[in-house]
Amino acid sequence: MNRAGPLVVVNPEDTLVFDCDEVVMKSNILIENVSSSTIAFKIKTNAPKCYKVFPCKGILKKGLSTTLKVKADDYYEAQNHSFMILAQAVKEEEGIPQVWNSSQDIQKIRLRVSFTKETSASESTVDDGSLKALTLENSQLKSELQDLVEELKICRIDTLKHQCELDREFNYPHAFSCFLLGLLLGIFCPYLFF
Repeated sequence: MNRAGPLVVVNPEDTLVFDCDEVVMKSNILIENVSSSTIAFKIKTNAPKCYKVFPCKGILKKGLSTTLKVKADDYYEAQNHSFMILAQAVKEEEGIPQVWNSSQDIQKIRLRVSFTKETSASESTVDDGSLKALTLENSQLKSELQDLVEELKICRIDTLKHQCELDREFNYPHAFSCFLLGLLLGIFCPYLFF
């Protein structure tokens, strides 16, 4: 290579870690331009169907940095999975190079992939006393809920019975009263207006 030093610094430096406990497994890669010129970068992987990267290429001016968002589509046996970050000095007007293999002044950084579970033993351990107390409380609550459901059913049945009795008592005299009122109005109304 003809350049004096590195073009970019990458964080993480050697291993990209995905947490298997997360619903969406994602990780970030920070790329910082430490050169004295504008650089173009590109990221590649040997398992392109397994990962999505945004942005996968771009331009960074001197002193600037960017964060690449990497999402794993699913948990994989990632023994051989890796990412390769390519960086090359460019003139601003040139843009991103089309052919990365033709230049000898390309910085290549390899990142291995690792999947981990971050749950520690202390977080997942529950002492027996508190577990028994929670189980007992859960059983009591279930029993109380069942009793309340039964009481509610009885109340509904009683309410329906009472309503039916009221309807029977109220409907006959009410209907008869309405009939008599209508009959009287029909008989006497013609005489009231003339």
